[in-house]
Amino acid sequence: MIYIKKSHARNRALTAFACIVGFAFTLSGCGGSSSTPAPAAPPAAPGNIAISGKIETPTAVFGDVAEPDVTVEAVYTDPGDPANPTAMTDANGDYSIAVEQNRTFYLRFSKDTFATLNSEKVAFSNNQTGIDQTILLTGSTQIIINDAFAPQFPQPGLPDFAWLAVGVEDNDVEINGVTISSVPATFDRVYTDCTGADSGQMATSGAVCPGRGNLGAAPQYIAYFVNITGTVEADVTADGVTKKVPLRVGEIAVVEF
Repeated sequence: MIYIKKSHARNRALTAFACIVGFAFTLSGCGGSSSTPAPAAPPAAPGNIAISGKIETPTAVFGDVAEPDVTVEAVYTDPGDPANPTAMTDANGDYSIAVEQNRTFYLRFSKDTFATLNSEKVAFSNNQTGIDQTILLTGSTQIIINDAFAPQFPQPGLPDFAWLAVGVEDNDVEINGVTISSVPATFDRVYTDCTGADSGQMATSGAVCPGRGNLGAAPQYIAYFVNITGTVEADVTADGVTKKVPLRVGEIAVVEF
């Protein structure tokens, strides 16, 4: 699955788009916690804080493994702006980046042949560690989309729409019966069962999958949007809580409640 993760948590929202989704600042992911400390952050200018974590990708044989050369960008307004701090993961998958204290940003994780992930928008007053993420190859991500939206044909393509993946958990256990809404409205959305297929329900499913414990094969909720130009800020609400995420065509916004 794909997650952004804090090392103590697991998030099906992202881990499933790989292990594709779960990211929230809790932030969570598809593997164990990092045992290798992140590289030291560059000296922070007055008013800056350090954000650090580890990026991994799932493999069938070795489990989650460190992913080097992933670009991590703290986006204040638009990706690619020279004002955005950037870093790249080292050979151990570790990164550290300095961001402005109390300024709203989102983290963008990108690498050739991998699906680009965007976190929810956040602001911090103190240094943050364990902001980990699992990323997935674009082909593997499309397979998860195909499974979720079958028998729709053709299945919606990852490059053609803006995507949202959501997980709802309590103490690492997925929660049943939570409805997800967003502004702008989705073009189509699926609540998945533990196998990653359309559950046919109108709310999240937390059913335990044999052999998978409390995490299923896909995000609990996968949605896509049309008529998105540039970056569009979306309000995503679950159980009375609203979070802001960036929507971009060909990329996946991930959020955990």
